[in-house]
Amino acid sequence: MRSLLLRFPVIRFEFYGIEIVLLFLALALFALYLLRRLGLLDSRGAVFLSLLLLFAALDIRYHILCRLSFDYNTFLSQWVDHYRQNGGFAAFSTVYSNCNYHVLYLYFLAGMSYLPIHDLYLIKILSIVFDFLLAYAAAYLLGCFHAQRRTRMCCFFLTLFLPSVILNSSYWAQCDSIYVSLAILGIALALDGHPVRSMICIALSFCFKLQAVFLMPVYAVLWMRGRLKLPHFLVFPAVYAAVILPAVLMGRPPVDTVLFYFRNLMSADDGLNAFSASVFGLLSVPPELEGLAAKIGILTAFALVCAVLLVCLVKRRRMTDRTVFFAAVLFAVMIPFCLPYMHDRYFYAADVLLLVMAFLWKPALPTPVFSQASSCNVYFHALWDRLLFPVFVGSLLQIPGLLLSAAGFFRSFRPADGAMPEKNT
Repeated sequence: MRSLLLRFPVIRFEFYGIEIVLLFLALALFALYLLRRLGLLDSRGAVFLSLLLLFAALDIRYHILCRLSFDYNTFLSQWVDHYRQNGGFAAFSTVYSNCNYHVLYLYFLAGMSYLPIHDLYLIKILSIVFDFLLAYAAAYLLGCFHAQRRTRMCCFFLTLFLPSVILNSSYWAQCDSIYVSLAILGIALALDGHPVRSMICIALSFCFKLQAVFLMPVYAVLWMRGRLKLPHFLVFPAVYAAVILPAVLMGRPPVDTVLFYFRNLMSADDGLNAFSASVFGLLSVPPELEGLAAKIGILTAFALVCAVLLVCLVKRRRMTDRTVFFAAVLFAVMIPFCLPYMHDRYFYAADVLLLVMAFLWKPALPTPVFSQASSCNVYFHALWDRLLFPVFVGSLLQIPGLLLSAAGFFRSFRPADGAMPEKNT
């Protein structure tokens, strides 16, 4: 454990070039802008505290910016080099052999190939930008239910300092903060009366990563709640078409581009569980039964999603905005928990939403701690090839979040007499 902690140097000064320093200063200004939009910089004390916390958040990320990961060495660096060696955006006429990301993320990688800055830093900084948008989205979503500035500021900075958020973008060079921040922002915008912006956000989230589908069922709940109208759903395919059109114009095969996710959907080759805290981390399934177990997991997840939506449909006249929120948390935990072939990062949205839930409902206070322990366990395996505890323990740690989000969901409906439900604080 001590050797792992020494990998996070906070004493010595790293210098990656003046360009990186300027980019981090721009990140600080972006964060202050987001805090101002949330109305959290309302006093000199708030500004001073925010500057201190932003310095700490950026300092941690800056000092681990140079750390290499298996995914960067094996995939990301090769993809950028492919664009660099083949004319940048002109390389979109070909598909790199092991590239399984959709075109929206690849636009950024192709753009990086033109710059004289180490692509490792650029890839990580792109995700760090969305770390801050993720913190904004979490605080914005909390603000739909909780008006206190201190609480929303705590949510903003605790999101930034979540170990899984820091490790994912700044150490691992992954992009989960991008699709999750857009998805959570989309939910908050819908609850705040901005349906078109909301649909744009969830469409962009899906364009970045297929795992956005873990949160997409909540849009059916938003429709039943009256926060979205059916015409608003036309925004989704319009955004998707606008995103893939440049790639098609640059030579990407149209059918393959449109159906990209469908063609890669069943490409899993890591067994029923790829070090994820899913139900399959609790089970020992013989190889000859893995196909059957996978089908049962998929059907179970589908049935549970349908059950949640059916409850919302039956009780739609008693739904509240809290119903939407708890449904989102429930989907974020329940779907990856039940599905096979889940990877170690697929509870990223659950990590953030469970934190927001802890601010809204006191019984849920321990759930983000459990979720972080579970996520960090599998992150440690991916980054340093060791586990803090067995995978099945991580799966058990996800169960409190699953049960409490379900309990919050059922108690969020108005009573039959029409009174407002008990406040979840």
